[in-house]
Amino acid sequence: MTDLRVAAIQTDARVGEVEFNLAHATELVGQAATQGAQLVVLPELFSTGYEYTDSNLYLPEPLSGLSGTWIVETADRLGIHLVGSFPAKIEGKAYIVAMLASPDGKQWVYRKKHVALWENLYFERGSEPMIANTELGRIGIMICWDQVFTDLARAYQGRVDLLCIPSSSPSWVGTMEGNEGRALGRLGRQCTLGRRIDGVDWFERAQVAHTRSAGVPLIYASRSGEFHSTIPYGWPLLTTLKPTEAIHVLRSIGTKYTFRCPMQGHSCILDARGQTLIVTGQASEEVLVANVQLGAPGLASEPQLPTGRALIPGIPRFVLLLDDSLFAQGWWYRQRHSKEPVASLRVPRSLLRIAFVLLILAIFTALLQLMYPVGVDWRYTFSRVDEYWRDPYVIGAFTSPPWLIPLLPHAWLPTDWGNTINFALNTLVILAVVRRYKGGWQTLLLIFTSPLFFDLARTNNVDWIPLLSVLIPPMWGLPLLAVKPHTIGGIALVWWKQRRFRPSMLAPFVIVLSLSLVFYGIWFLNLKQVENTMWNFAPWPYGIPLGMYMLYRAYRSEDEILAAASTPFLTPYIAPYSLTIVLALVGCKYRREAFLVYAGFWIYFVVEARRMALM
Repeated sequence: MTDLRVAAIQTDARVGEVEFNLAHATELVGQAATQGAQLVVLPELFSTGYEYTDSNLYLPEPLSGLSGTWIVETADRLGIHLVGSFPAKIEGKAYIVAMLASPDGKQWVYRKKHVALWENLYFERGSEPMIANTELGRIGIMICWDQVFTDLARAYQGRVDLLCIPSSSPSWVGTMEGNEGRALGRLGRQCTLGRRIDGVDWFERAQVAHTRSAGVPLIYASRSGEFHSTIPYGWPLLTTLKPTEAIHVLRSIGTKYTFRCPMQGHSCILDARGQTLIVTGQASEEVLVANVQLGAPGLASEPQLPTGRALIPGIPRFVLLLDDSLFAQGWWYRQRHSKEPVASLRVPRSLLRIAFVLLILAIFTALLQLMYPVGVDWRYTFSRVDEYWRDPYVIGAFTSPPWLIPLLPHAWLPTDWGNTINFALNTLVILAVVRRYKGGWQTLLLIFTSPLFFDLARTNNVDWIPLLSVLIPPMWGLPLLAVKPHTIGGIALVWWKQRRFRPSMLAPFVIVLSLSLVFYGIWFLNLKQVENTMWNFAPWPYGIPLGMYMLYRAYRSEDEILAAASTPFLTPYIAPYSLTIVLALVGCKYRREAFLVYAGFWIYFVVEARRMALM
């Protein structure tokens, strides 16, 4: 393992005084560099300060603004790697970001994924973790509230050599004040259902959990000083007061109080076992320096992570619900309180493009219904399971496992209604997947004008079910994928590797399979052979070498989309309409290859139509 000297800086910051804060940070970072630190981490929003006011709407700056430029220049001048967090404007949206700069000018930017509580009113949420492959090693970054969630722990487990966490959290132990700073109520240590609510404790336990789950050291740089701010929609804090104090605050000033409390502080550096190498208190400004050993452990030593949202026990559900409710209000609040010109609030081009694609989809769907009936498979196969659900294999074309039946409640509706709902599900799941993998409007246009999608509309099969599996946790997606494993089933191998080959991932599938055998007997003996049908487009067995090569590459790189694309080459049967969902996934990441498939199928269908004298 590699030894590295690192530093966590705990400091205060004046709200809105960027130049003063940068000058103060220059002094502290210089002290860390003088002590030999090769990597230095500053607190969250170190250059702008932290409060819940509309100043947050105007403080975000470009990545190349004052704060970002200072981070890059300071890293270069001192010959260190430097992590600093500030509010940034990216593609017209405000985020809380952490920038890591190396001495050679390289930069990595992480957008805070779990924006906390009232921050949601001012900032967008990021969507992806960030791993910086630096000369020092692989560095993963989280910001403050991120650290209590399981998803980022899972994303970094086994993939990083060091974790950095800038933070700027209030302690939430303080006073509610009215006009002229008059104290109206005091918020002390809180309890709910007999369990203490303590953010410092949550963060300390989360940091230990991260070091032990990833097997790497952790640098936590928190802000000291005082938090003094109004609290928009401040009723949640009032519910933590004694009833008499809450009534007093409401009668005096309503919910327009200000809240004053210390910041959490308690910056620290932990080793890979979660042991504290160095830590400071709550109020002081300090430069913490320690030596750590980099390097992630082998997969076998990594503990299993919780399956819920929270990485640690003890976080009440109402805190997460409050977080989500403020996130839901955020867009409306930013639009209402922003003083930018009205022109900046125009409908984004991306929305106009999506609307255009949906219009084209509606037109093509209407044309399809004029050319031939939409929903052949639905009408003659799946809509009949309401009648034959006890023995679906009486329906000759039913070639799916029996747990498909509970997934089709719309089969009990009138046939036309069920047909419409199933077509909508096929379309909506494709839209959701393209959004999930950031495919863009070009991918949507490619899918919805392809002959494969036309064939899916003609048959209205249930390919939305395996495709839905990529939108939910793999443990629960596996039974859905098994409904039509010949479509994108290769993705299961990547999922299993990502979950460290844990047998628990297979539990829902094993339970569903066992129940199906109990209620339907050895049902797979009743499946009809479809390999020799005229609509079989599988290149079996000639495509096996290519499919195995693609699956091997996907396994090595943990590329879900490439794994899905390998499946049609490894199965003895696949219909053209099922290739729609493969095209949807491939088009999100490999657009050139998707266009070649698109063009190839159009040429094939045109040639075949002419040959059959249909054109």
